Amino acid sequence: MAIIFLESRGFSATHVISDMLRLDRRTAVSHGVKNFNDSNPQATDLPFENFLAQMKEKQKKYGNCISVHSLYEQSLISKAAATTPDVKFYGLARESQKNQIISCMSWALNNLLDGRQGFMDILSQIHLSHKESLNKIGLASNLLTCSGLYAMTEVLRYNATLALHAERVFLMEQILENPKRFAQEIGIMSPDDVEFKIQKGNSHKEKLKGYNFFSDIDNTITILMENFSTEYNGNLFKVADVEALLQKAS
Repeated sequence: MAIIFLESRGFSATHVISDMLRLDRRTAVSHGVKNFNDSNPQATDLPFENFLAQMKEKQKKYGNCISVHSLYEQSLISKAAATTPDVKFYGLARESQKNQIISCMSWALNNLLDGRQGFMDILSQIHLSHKESLNKIGLASNLLTCSGLYAMTEVLRYNATLALHAERVFLMEQILENPKRFAQEIGIMSPDDVEFKIQKGNSHKEKLKGYNFFSDIDNTITILMENFSTEYNGNLFKVADVEALLQKAS
């Protein structure tokens, strides 16, 4: 019986993994929210201490309470895991950082195309900051390359932090291969009549297949990964560096 934070930047099957964990009727699961008692994405965000208190209260009924992809500050979760009995802090990322970056990039592009002004502001700033650097390596500074740089920064910085703070990092590809083993490894010992299985979900990448620039995504990310790194805590990380950290933490 445990209170578990399974933290991820996202883009690593968090939806379907959450659904799989809900198959155990003794386990309460929240996904992508900061209000454990209200799964509505529009629910009021709670301070971390209140969220944890909700999990403790609900544990009286469910036994296991799991928060997936809450995006609370990792330092808060790490402190709670170190000082509070039964609280566990695990990470979730993709073994392939390239694929996680492409998924994040696709999500950002979809949000932009859906009309979210905030992403126009973000990508415009990246264009102003990196236009010359992109041109020097033979790439245009456009929606594709700017969203790629945004995704690299988001994914690599978060996962480098996760590898250094979480008790253990689970890799999405391994979970999808054997979901029952993953459930057991985080401490969910289900009755024999519960079959942990993963249902295929909709990917962010699939939504972009109708656009002409889609065919360039893979090659663009490869070039960006070869030429750019991400700064975290005074250190520069390339994709291979973060993948090595994740493998060590898994």
